[in-house]
Parts: sequence; C-alpha cells; structure tokens
Amino acid sequence: MIIKKRILISGAGGYLGSNICYLFSKLNHNLVCIEKNKKRMNFLKKKLKNFKNQKEFFLSDVTKEKELINISKKLKKKNLFIDVIINNAANNPPVKKSKKVQLMNIENWRTDLDVGLMGAYMVTKIFIYNVKTNNPASIINIGSDLSILSPNHEIYENKNKSFLKPISYSVIKHGLVGLNKYFATLYAKKRIISNMISPGPIDNNLPKYLRKKLIVNTPMKKLCNVEEVFKTIIFLSDTKNRHITGQNIIIDGGKSLI
Repeated sequence: MIIKKRILISGAGGYLGSNICYLFSKLNHNLVCIEKNKKRMNFLKKKLKNFKNQKEFFLSDVTKEKELINISKKLKKKNLFIDVIINNAANNPPVKKSKKVQLMNIENWRTDLDVGLMGAYMVTKIFIYNVKTNNPASIINIGSDLSILSPNHEIYENKNKSFLKPISYSVIKHGLVGLNKYFATLYAKKRIISNMISPGPIDNNLPKYLRKKLIVNTPMKKLCNVEEVFKTIIFLSDTKNRHITGQNIIIDGGKSLI
C-alpha cells in the first residue's frame, strides 16, 4: 500500500474521474478535484461526503490559465503539496449519426483539443510547481486504446445507420503520447515520473449493438472496468524508487494486438 498522498485530478466529475476519486477516498488519500460542470461537481461532492479524507473542490475550466493559476495559489497558501497529477479532463464527444461520412466542424475540433490536449499541458505546467521540492511525484495522463490505434469505423455501423467516432478524440489521445514522453524526460532529474494509461472501451452504458461488437473484437471477451484502470493508477502513484517513466500502458484485453 502506498503512503497517503494528495492527488489532483482534472475532469473529476465525469464517470471515470468520479470513480477514481471515490476509490482514492476509500483508501484515505487526499484529493484536489477540478471540474467545470457544476452539476457533476455537486454529484461528486455527494459521492464523497462520507469519507474523512481531505478534499478540495474547484469549479474551474482547464482551458482557463488564470483560473488554474488561482487554484495553484490557493493550494500554496494552505501549504498543500501535490504528489500526483492526473490529467483526465476530456470532452469525449458522442459518436455522431450521419447519412454519409462527415467530419466534425472546426469549432468543435478546437474546443475538444483545447480541453483534452491544451488542458493537460496547462494543468501539468501550472501544478508541477505545487509539488514539494525534492519529493518524488507522478504525472498520469489518461489516454485510450485510440492513442495507438485508429477507430475501426465499421464497428460503429448499425443496420442502415452510419455512426462516426469524432476525429478529435483519436488525435488528442495520440497527442498525449508525445506530451507524456516530453514531461517524462523533462522532469526525470527532479524524480518526477510521467506515464500514460490507455484503457480500451469502458463498460458504461454502451449501446447493446456496440458493446457486442467490441466484446467480439477483444481477445479476453470482456470490456475494461474502472477498477482495472485504478489498479494501474495506484501502481504509478507509488513513486518510491519507481523507474518507470514515459510509458503508455494499454489496458484493452488484447484488443490492440489483433
């Protein structure tokens, strides 16, 4: 078991983020939760209210540099140091139905990249200075199996309807691979590791047709779950003598191997 740490997580109110916060709270680790959606933030607070770990909640947009800097200053005033930064914020737009192949519009493209890629850059750039000097720390970037693959466009087809996975999602996850490697080498001498976790599709209210196709195309014949992702997060949060950095750990049941 790793010693008690303070974990900062962006996109803390989403499905994956809120469950990660819940599992960390069960282990009595302290949290700094950043989420821009007020409804999701309120849900997260209720989800965590029975735990006695220290929790800091910030309603903020990861694309707003000044907001993030203000959070950093507030943490420093309270003398709260960060041990683990988890870049989890993402728009993750739904698969779109269309009669023909149609790429997303430019405005949505910009917004998605700002949140998923620029957001990860700014969160790391700003909160790395909330890590205590000479203390080992960990940056964990949340990716996807689409960080190493293109979407299988045919898998989204259902009867006579055509669906298209937004191009921004795959581009962001591929971009995080480069960002992750850059941070890994940049901060190595400071004993700060940077790694990426790329789960396959997580079993969370997927359409029945899509869930069935995904399972058929996965050697282990099952989808990923939050607990499996969390086990890897815990492993990378234990920074004592850790010599793993710059890696992209794929958790997809062998889906990317075939």
